[in-house]
Amino acid sequence: MFFKTSDFNPSMLAKWALSLILPLGVYLLLPRDGSLSQPMMAFLAITLWAVCAWAMDTLNEIAVGILLPALYILFCGVGMKVVYSPWLSEVPIIVIGGFILGKIIQDTGLGKRIALGCVRAAGGSFAGALCGITLGAAIVSPLVPSIMGKAAIFCAVEFSVTDGIAMGMGLADKIMGTQTTWMQYALHNFVPGMLYTAMSLAIVLLVLRSPVKKDVLRCVVQEKYRELGVMAPEQKRALALLVLTLALLATDSLHGISAGVVLVLVSVASFLPGVSLMDGPRVNKVNFAPLFFIMGCMCIGSAGGFLKVTDWLANLVLPLFSNMGPTVAGLCSYLVGFLSNFLLTPLAATSTLTSPIT
Repeated sequence: MFFKTSDFNPSMLAKWALSLILPLGVYLLLPRDGSLSQPMMAFLAITLWAVCAWAMDTLNEIAVGILLPALYILFCGVGMKVVYSPWLSEVPIIVIGGFILGKIIQDTGLGKRIALGCVRAAGGSFAGALCGITLGAAIVSPLVPSIMGKAAIFCAVEFSVTDGIAMGMGLADKIMGTQTTWMQYALHNFVPGMLYTAMSLAIVLLVLRSPVKKDVLRCVVQEKYRELGVMAPEQKRALALLVLTLALLATDSLHGISAGVVLVLVSVASFLPGVSLMDGPRVNKVNFAPLFFIMGCMCIGSAGGFLKVTDWLANLVLPLFSNMGPTVAGLCSYLVGFLSNFLLTPLAATSTLTSPIT
């Protein structure tokens, strides 16, 4: 047959129906009082469809990211220069640099060595393993600003044992007309970041109780760490490259080189003779496809800003916070984000677990 019939199972058909009915229902129920133009309503419906498709995995997330700009052009009257403007920002080179660094750390085994060393030092229990991986992530994360790059590293690390700082601040600076250095962001967000990490770790330890005995796990970790042997020259070069990356990112206020350019320079340096951490065959194995998903997400903001949908939403939401202080307003915004993640995570779990980064 022309179609692959196994794809049309009842569960998938129900998801497709829901992902199409919800946006259509929203489009029909939106107020026709002049506050929203037809392109704005089309934008909201298309964006809701994209979120549903990502959450319910009705269409590959990369395909949705590629399709979104075209839908905004066709149905919302948004120009190509608007929807594809994120490609002219630092985001693509930050993601590409993060992917390359992630591949270097993964293939050289440096990430595995760091994580296993932390797990071993933490005692080898289930709680110790999680704390060790968390410590390893805390060590490596500042070295790789790309969330996807961090995920590439630690997905590989965690499977062997058994994440966008710069991007986000770049968008915030663009909107607010400010300039925030990498080190400024790191200093201001260290305490909240560590608190969030500690709470996340506590929840995992509370919900996921391991049946593996501490002694057994400790033996496995010790054995895997012994198998690593002494640090290879390639791992030493990778470590030196990462230390250089951290130093350049931390001193961006002194040299004025942006995070994206730093990552490009470091990525190119990995190809140089004598460094030889990256070459043609190795870079061909890096999966750059998620870049299209990221850029598709970013085009939502550029198209929404062009159509003034963001202003419309702000006018709806800001009055709700008018009588609140900064602390309460901040807590409410985090609560909304938490509830959104809580509701969407079960739907997106299958997609996340079956979509390898590298």
